[in-house]
Amino acid sequence: MVSFSRNVSVCECMIYILRHRLVKPSRISIPDDQCGQAVVLIFYLDIFEMHLARGYILYPGDCKIRRGIHALPCLRFERQTGKPMPISYPESPESIGDHIRKKRMELKLLQKDVARICGVSEDCITNWEKNRNMPQIQYYPRISNFLGYLPFDVDLTTLSGKLKAHRNINGLSQKQLGKIVCVDGATVCSWELEENKPHKAILAKLDMML
Repeated sequence: MVSFSRNVSVCECMIYILRHRLVKPSRISIPDDQCGQAVVLIFYLDIFEMHLARGYILYPGDCKIRRGIHALPCLRFERQTGKPMPISYPESPESIGDHIRKKRMELKLLQKDVARICGVSEDCITNWEKNRNMPQIQYYPRISNFLGYLPFDVDLTTLSGKLKAHRNINGLSQKQLGKIVCVDGATVCSWELEENKPHKAILAKLDMML
């Protein structure tokens, strides 16, 4: 039994417990000025109950059991935060290289990992991300599969947009697409620029392809 004077608060009493590392259950008596009776704090490691001190045993075995004693209210706060993105992370990507860099950083991949996915060298990924040069059309399908979307703004409601989307998805140049529909690359370019329109026979062939 540990006794304190009247000017000792409950908080100071708890500090005493922490400083002296009282591991076993302890009974501490604090005199009360208002009611004239002592207040006993029964500490059980991390919980306690306060009651007026009388000459009786509160529970069988006194301080040796915890049954029936209410725990103090406890607030447990946990927060998990992710590692912030580097300064070079493009919030609003504009070029293909920006899209590749953004996706790579989100997946926490190295440039050599993306190079293996796209089937190019690590230097190619570096040059793409730094916008030193643009990827060749033949790598567009793998880039689109890596990104999960087309990094181009195309209007699929027009023939021009459908042609561009088809070429990018399949990695075809204008010349290669022209060979499929039996025209030259310049003609395909004029279709995409909406300078000319294909003939009915070619248009029917394009509708089946697209």
